[in-house]
Parts: sequence; C-alpha cells; structure tokens
Amino acid sequence: MEILQSFRYKQVNVIFATPSARYIDIAVRQRVHYLLNMEYRTETHAVATVYKILKPTWKGEPWRKKMGVLYIQPPTQQLWRKFEKLRDQHQEALYEKIRKRQKKEAVEEEQKLEEASRGKLSFEEGVDLLRKNLPKYLNPEKMKKKWSGAIKVSKFMRDFDIKQNTAYNIRDAIIEELKTKKALESSESEEKV
Repeated sequence: MEILQSFRYKQVNVIFATPSARYIDIAVRQRVHYLLNMEYRTETHAVATVYKILKPTWKGEPWRKKMGVLYIQPPTQQLWRKFEKLRDQHQEALYEKIRKRQKKEAVEEEQKLEEASRGKLSFEEGVDLLRKNLPKYLNPEKMKKKWSGAIKVSKFMRDFDIKQNTAYNIRDAIIEELKTKKALESSESEEKV
C-alpha cells in the first residue's frame, strides 16, 4: 500500500501478476480498476477475460462486470531483454538494501550481546573485588546507623560494570562478613575483660 501511495499522484498504471487476487493486500485490492483473468496461454498468444471492478457507493464488497476478451501476444525479444535487464537491476537494488539491513541488524545484535556480556563478573569474583577495595566503597558514618547503607553500591556497580542484583548480593555477603567480624571482635574484647 505504501508503494502505491508513493507514486499515485503520477497517475502510473500498476499491473499485479499473482496466482490469486488474495495475494494482494485488501487495501490495494479496493483501489483496483480492472481485473484480467488469464484463461489460457499458448506459444503465440494468451487469452484473458477483462473485468471492470465496480465499487459500491456506500458499503459492501466490490463486484465485477465482464468487459470482454483480450488476446495478448508475447513481447518482442528486444522488449523482453530490456524488461529483464531492468528487472535484474531493480531486484539487485532490493537485495542490496536487504543485505545492508541484515548487516546493520547483525552489528546491532552483536553490540547487544557485547553489552549483555559486560558485567559478567561472577559472584565470588565480585565479593573478592569488593573485599580488596573495601575502604574505597565503605561509608563508616552509615555503618554506625544502618548496615545496608555501609557500602556504596552504585559506585561499585559503575566502577566494575556490575548489574544491580549482583552488586546488592555482593554487598549483602560483605556486610555479613563485616557483622561476623565485628561480633568476633566484640566477643574477644569481652573475654579480655
């Protein structure tokens, strides 16, 4: 339909050759003026019944009115060669468009996969990384009030390109370690007293 609308104002005639009219989009079929039903074809000519497509004034399906029979001769060799050459050029241009689109889609897909694979740090590797760099991400002020705010998760996520869920799971594991360590230190200090 878009193709038809793009050059409708030029008043160009379009011929659709299909085994059945159902292969043509309904929006296009509603704009058809004539239908040639090919009855048979021989080496020397083809015979087609010509129908005028009449559209209802208000609603309903279009109907056909038989206009006559058309005898069609095959094109000359010269015309046929020109047509084939033009068709090949047009088809090659379409294929080139498709190849470019597929290449672009492949590049985009590869970029998506690359983005998805980034941040594929395992949980254990993340815990080790945070443990090694803990002073950089530790917020001692918040540690006194609330353990969940003790580690700057957003900064850790940015620095190592880690997904949010993984980063919070790593944080929770480190906080458990810190709580255990603090509990051990307080129990040791009580034993000394």
